[in-house]
Amino acid sequence: MEFCLLADDPSAADTVAQWYYDQWCRASGRHSFQFVRENVSSAICRLGAPMIVLAK
Repeated sequence: MEFCLLADDPSAADTVAQWYYDQWCRASGRHSFQFVRENVSSAICRLGAPMIVLAK
């Protein structure tokens, strides 16, 4: 298994956003996929929070 930052693989943002949306937002209807995608995109950084770590 390899760990990397979302900033190192920004093309994974759509997949990560879909996982978040499916797991926590779809059934509740609280947020749209676009909202989740924008929040995941804000974590495409290397310095400071928010930061997403991927396990591949």
